[in-house]
Amino acid sequence: MYYRPGRLKVKTTAVAGLILTIAVALLVLGVPTNAAGTSLSLSANPGVIHEHGSTTITAVVQGGTPNSRYSVEIAVVAPPVRSGVVTTLVVILHTDAAGNGKVTVHFPRDFHKKANTDTPGTYWVFATLHVGYYVVTSQYATFKVKP
Repeated sequence: MYYRPGRLKVKTTAVAGLILTIAVALLVLGVPTNAAGTSLSLSANPGVIHEHGSTTITAVVQGGTPNSRYSVEIAVVAPPVRSGVVTTLVVILHTDAAGNGKVTVHFPRDFHKKANTDTPGTYWVFATLHVGYYVVTSQYATFKVKP
């Protein structure tokens, strides 16, 4: 194969145009430009409850994209963890002008009607922060149910 003058320039221009198009599409679709600085914290309070009780799950975002919407997928795994009993809920979190936001849900009340705290043990709570299909970050917490 031999080198043809000008051909490399066309390919480079096409690649640069493709990269620019992708960057503009990501901005228009709302993918956060500062996702690396976005943090998620997750808590369940109270951390210890009795059977049939409830806990409040709070997800807090800091350093997100200002004035944006994120979806937060919250999954609660009941004990024993190997049982595979998982209850999920997706909520929308809005950030303020500083890129911070908070959403609070109650378990089991806000989840599927079959969600419960009937089994003593440690419940694992997982939260994943999304913009569209783009996963920004995730976090986990636990709470305990006593008999």
